[in-house]
Amino acid sequence: MRIEDDSRRLVAIDDQENALAQMVYELTEGNKIWVTHTFTHPTYQGKGLAGELFNAMVEKARKEGRKITSTCSYVSHKLAKNPEKYRDVTADS
Repeated sequence: MRIEDDSRRLVAIDDQENALAQMVYELTEGNKIWVTHTFTHPTYQGKGLAGELFNAMVEKARKEGRKITSTCSYVSHKLAKNPEKYRDVTADS
């Protein structure tokens, strides 16, 4: 499996080129990444794909010097669960 970034979403793709999960985002003013939605195909739910997309998003934010803001419940929960770990990439509310 690999993760591709098409400048509006991160997509988990398998060896047969099937999209297994995606995290939709927009780049916004103030050097922020606004994550709006995470979706995992029902067949692949519970296999850690959303977590891998989240980790890739955090890596993207760190690499690009951006902050993450979210209306996606999954991402909001992950950021809030470990505030110290993600302080450098969490946007002020």
